Amino acid sequence: MKSIGWLLLVSHASAQNAPDLETYRLAARRNENEWMITGEPTRDRTIFTVISLVSMFLLSLLLGTRLSSLKHSLLMKRNIMTYHVSGLYLVVLVYIVVACVMVSGQGMWNYSLCVAGTWICLMFYTIAKAIIYTYLVERVHVVRAPYLRRRDDRIYLACMGMVIVLYSAVSLNSYLHPVTQMEDYDGRCHFGIDGRTAIPIIAVNLFTDLVLTGVFFYLLRPVVRQRGMATVSGFLERSKVVGPERQEPDDGTAVQKNIRTLLKKSIIGSILIEIPTAANMIQFYVTEGKELGMICLAICMFDVVWDTLIIHWLTFGSSGEAEKNLTRSTQSSRRTVPIQVPAPAASAIRREITADTITNAPPRQYDCV
Repeated sequence: MKSIGWLLLVSHASAQNAPDLETYRLAARRNENEWMITGEPTRDRTIFTVISLVSMFLLSLLLGTRLSSLKHSLLMKRNIMTYHVSGLYLVVLVYIVVACVMVSGQGMWNYSLCVAGTWICLMFYTIAKAIIYTYLVERVHVVRAPYLRRRDDRIYLACMGMVIVLYSAVSLNSYLHPVTQMEDYDGRCHFGIDGRTAIPIIAVNLFTDLVLTGVFFYLLRPVVRQRGMATVSGFLERSKVVGPERQEPDDGTAVQKNIRTLLKKSIIGSILIEIPTAANMIQFYVTEGKELGMICLAICMFDVVWDTLIIHWLTFGSSGEAEKNLTRSTQSSRRTVPIQVPAPAASAIRREITADTITNAPPRQYDCV
């Protein structure tokens, strides 16, 4: 009886001291909410995954439509501009995969992952932009390639030097001033670049894009303006004598129309490329580089995917035919462009003729006097 009494007494005391069931439920719900807001929420991860998959599908579709031509240019012609386009596709696709792994897979729930996301965004973004601007510089050289090699082309060297110096400066500036924070009020990763760092990036991008597009337009203007006369290469030159199996139109403007289209697309494309870049830098300036990491990765992803679509548009269709014409002229005109050399002196001509005559003439029989 005593043991039963002690058991009843202990049970009664435990029941009085134990918290009620509702308190347990509230505590569990509080802990669950605190855990869920650390890192990226499930809904945001799903949205980012869908955006990444759509972007990869679109780029893969465009790359597949040009895979055979790119493969031929890479392996057979070894065209440098094709290397730029292929490299841009590769960098953007890898960036999409890595960004999706960081957001949807890891969730960026701690500071180390937040730092990794910051550098992934910075590195892939700057590499993609560098490929785009070196592509624009290479396109400027294609116009002058039939006459000058790269090391002798002062316009090409000046444009390439400008891109290397200016873009390296703003890239290093952004690498030295990143912003990475795990905010206490939401437990999520915030990163970007300092607002004052975004202003030089906008200025350099606008200046570089305008200069390269302007130089390209200036070099191709005679081709469009002069009817039937091309200054790019002998390939674009109006041919008077052609074979019976190959007849050119009388006006000789088919290539010129393609180049006009290429110039129009270049001007429109230079504007379209700068719109998302300027918007991206403006949001860095407004938020002082403390934008949500997932949103920052998504905006940078949209920017580089958009740039890839513009480059694809510039090198496709009639503008792509004009690019091919310029590239063919680069390969064929080096054999046909006349080389101006100083006129030899009359004595040198006489010596050359005498030497050839002595060398090639049959032996003569001289009569003895």
